[in-house]
Amino acid sequence: MQHNNLLKKILEAAQGNSTLPRQMVLSWMQSQEIEVMALVDDLLGDKRFTDRIRPPLQFEEYHTFLTRYVEQCIWKNVRDHEYVLERWEAGYRLAAYFWYLLDNPSLPHDAIEDLKRLLARLYEKPELRDFVVNSVLEHVLEHPQAAKHFRDWQRHPLLHEAYERAMTWATTIPKEDSMLYIHKRFIEMIGKGDEQE
Repeated sequence: MQHNNLLKKILEAAQGNSTLPRQMVLSWMQSQEIEVMALVDDLLGDKRFTDRIRPPLQFEEYHTFLTRYVEQCIWKNVRDHEYVLERWEAGYRLAAYFWYLLDNPSLPHDAIEDLKRLLARLYEKPELRDFVVNSVLEHVLEHPQAAKHFRDWQRHPLLHEAYERAMTWATTIPKEDSMLYIHKRFIEMIGKGDEQE
């Protein structure tokens, strides 16, 4: 019941126009309730919301939150919820976040290592191995800069299999099905939309 009150409070704050104190948003981000985490994640994807946070969130704060939230979504695999990501959605989100980090090398390198450790932990569970390869790693390795970050996996007694399976996909997938192609098309569409405004 307490987390329902918090959800209501967050929604009310999101609908306003006033400044959002960073400490208040951080307290929401520290919630252990997946529904609260999901709502906060949804709001953090809206620039109108994040622009109101003062002082702004630091990258490390967002990174820690997003990594924890996505991991919870993967473990819990909640279905048919308005905000909470299902396992496969969380996997694609993780792949997209990898791409964001790879496309922005000025961000802390430790963030990529954090995500690799998360994938390794997940892959240790036999029931999650296909998920890690199919939903995340295949798409991560489509990025031209990704393979060098996973060289250590090639020599790992367990993780080398995940790397090889994912790399086979990443190097043989038809262009129009690749995340790289979809990513580039998306950027082109955004650019055209900006030109029309």
